[in-house]
Amino acid sequence: MKKMVCAALLAALGAVSATAAESFQVSYWFGVPDSTVDSTVEGLKLGLPISSGNGLVDGAEIGITGSTTANIDGFQWCLVGPSWAKTVDGMQFSWANFAEKSMSGVQLAFFNFSNQGGIQIGLFNNSNDNAEYQFGLLNFNTNGWFPFMPFFNMAGEKQPEIAAAGETAE
Repeated sequence: MKKMVCAALLAALGAVSATAAESFQVSYWFGVPDSTVDSTVEGLKLGLPISSGNGLVDGAEIGITGSTTANIDGFQWCLVGPSWAKTVDGMQFSWANFAEKSMSGVQLAFFNFSNQGGIQIGLFNNSNDNAEYQFGLLNFNTNGWFPFMPFFNMAGEKQPEIAAAGETAE
């Protein structure tokens, strides 16, 4: 009986997501259904079990084993897997968070990785380019106050890039 109720619920959620793709969407796997690949969701996107896509979630993305929509403007959460996005303007919350290009907001997880910016709270925090603040056991921040600090680190002044031979610095 429980299996039938779950199947009916999933079918109903799929039907609702097909009719209201702008405010609610359900994703089952990477690119399944096709309508989730390049879509914009202004509301809630559910991953049962994985939410993915190249589009934008302006609201909340919630996944069971993975939340991996490329652009997040709001909240991204995953129950037992990672949260990954190219750009995040808001919050990521899971076991491991990845912001590939930029992070403007907060990452809260055991492991946090951002290419640029953000506030990171976790055991292990890594930023390639100036996370604003890092609170954790191990904090790596390439352009931070120090490149490595236990417990706390913060953004430092960006170092000027050295001009290649024959180029003039501006």
